[in-house]
Amino acid sequence: LLARTDFESDPLTGALVTADFEVGPSGAMEASLTLATRYHAERALDAEGRTTFDGLPTGSPMKFVVLHNTLPPTEVLVTAPAAGKSLEVEVVIPRGSRVSGRVLDAEGRPISGATVAAALPGDVFGMDDNVFREVTSGADGEFRLSGLPAPAIILRASKEGSLQSG
Repeated sequence: LLARTDFESDPLTGALVTADFEVGPSGAMEASLTLATRYHAERALDAEGRTTFDGLPTGSPMKFVVLHNTLPPTEVLVTAPAAGKSLEVEVVIPRGSRVSGRVLDAEGRPISGATVAAALPGDVFGMDDNVFREVTSGADGEFRLSGLPAPAIILRASKEGSLQSG
């Protein structure tokens, strides 16, 4: 897998790549969660923006996600090649969007030190959202998040002793 951005020609470094797939009891890939075994692997990108996943089940659909601390998480779906073959996957990561705001209490006063988290929606309402970036609000309650994916993310603000928003 080769990862790069759509705004720089240099390879992307400092990112983590995850690979997820499911194998059913017969050893075949299955889309259903019924009796399937989920596999998850993680690799860091090297100085050339590359990483390798070996020993994947042939013909299996897989989801790769590239995670970087300043860029949006980027997914690509591929099918593993036949035994003895390799597949070069190039992932182009956009710059992403930015959002800023203020965390306020019910009376409109700023809340400093609140954790503001950005997440991708999961499959189960609010239970399995994938948080990929967190920041802490300043003394004036202000926060800024960058490298956000389009079109939809979930923002949540929380602080010990306060209700969580989201």
